[in-house]
Amino acid sequence: MESDVGHTIPAPGAAEYLAAARVSLTYRDKLASLDGTIQNKPTDSEKGNVSMGLQKGKFVKNPNAPDDRFYFILITISLFSLVQMLPFLFFSTANEYWMYKFRNTTLDSKDANDRTTMQRYFSSLTTLTITTPGVICSFLAAIGGHKIKATTRVSCVLTVFSTVLVTQAIFVTINTDTWQLGFFIFTLLNQLIMSCAMSLGGSGAMGLISKLPPIYMKAHLVGEGVAGVFSSLLRLLTIIISPSTSGAAFLYFGTGSALMIFTTIIFLFATKTKFFRYYTEGTKDEAKESLRNHKDIIDVLKIIWPLIILPLFGMLIPTTSIINLVVSQYNGTDNIWGDKYFVTICSYLVPALAGLFGRGLFNYLDIDLSVPLLYLFTITKDGLSGSLICLSNAKPRHNLTVIVNKDWEYALLTGAQAMSSGFFINLFMMKILRSVPPNRIELAMMITMFFLSLFSAITSPLGVLVVSLL
Repeated sequence: MESDVGHTIPAPGAAEYLAAARVSLTYRDKLASLDGTIQNKPTDSEKGNVSMGLQKGKFVKNPNAPDDRFYFILITISLFSLVQMLPFLFFSTANEYWMYKFRNTTLDSKDANDRTTMQRYFSSLTTLTITTPGVICSFLAAIGGHKIKATTRVSCVLTVFSTVLVTQAIFVTINTDTWQLGFFIFTLLNQLIMSCAMSLGGSGAMGLISKLPPIYMKAHLVGEGVAGVFSSLLRLLTIIISPSTSGAAFLYFGTGSALMIFTTIIFLFATKTKFFRYYTEGTKDEAKESLRNHKDIIDVLKIIWPLIILPLFGMLIPTTSIINLVVSQYNGTDNIWGDKYFVTICSYLVPALAGLFGRGLFNYLDIDLSVPLLYLFTITKDGLSGSLICLSNAKPRHNLTVIVNKDWEYALLTGAQAMSSGFFINLFMMKILRSVPPNRIELAMMITMFFLSLFSAITSPLGVLVVSLL
């Protein structure tokens, strides 16, 4: 499935929804949390409305809570939320770097029609490689992920991400021309490791942050919301600073590595503070809970199954496998825009900004649609945008006609597609949150992640097929 920013992240198709789902969780602020109590608590008949944010109570500040000195925890949460998706965004946004690494070293050609097999299928094979382990890890997380303390899970995820980024920064400086296939496999394995880590430990972050006061969830949403924009802007800046592909990539991965390591360190310090421990003390008891049984899962699944199927339509046209192949109308003409800036701006920065706008637009309008209207909206959106992206200037191609052949047309297309996807993701996730009882929200999220991962695994071969049919 396509993300609202045109990136492939783990499990491809699933994690885009789940990352954006946390933006929808701004309404989770309306739930009871440890920073206060709710006046006029809802009756049993009203409890189903808690996840809609419809309860009438107000939060009262807890006078016994320790202070967040110098807003250290708030800053840490914001930074963590920004960096947790960056490794996957970095791998997709550095498109020119991968094209350089997997180029034909015996043919000095700037013609996109002369791309090698590894250049053509890098994105689609990435999706295909990491989806099946993502399904398995998502299943394990849904069943027993809570048995490992949330802070431990998050720390492990950050450590894995830091290690992978540092490794990639080192390999930028190594000449891999004589063993491109080995480096290709090594790169796929790196993303596979990150995918498994994210699937197993990613839910721990949401669980921790949801226990903090509402402002921390909002900081989390802001951090995640700007991650795509940040990675695209950083990539653009490194391209401007360094004239060489390798130099720009080293600055890019090097900056990401430093930021990730720094975040890992301050997160570990944050978990030791009185403020953090005060609000997350209950996570120890959660780890003692028994494994979730099939009845709990089936009960939630009965409620949300019509909604879970919705994202499948977007996965039927694997646009993320095509976007990294799209070139400017000026490609190969020694035009600095077409050769250096087009991909970063039109394929990544514009969609990132548009997707962020789409999410914000939903949060402002806060609309709700019936399931039939959601299906109509989804099928129309995905069918139209997916078809047009297939008909954009992706190369090499031998069969399909190019209809979207102007750069401004392509930028308009990716922006519109990202904005509608960002809007729909929030709408989709809010629909799920409004459908389940408050004490089943986390389980519903994990079930959703599992099925999105499963759908992504089933449809991932379509990326290879579509690329070959261009």
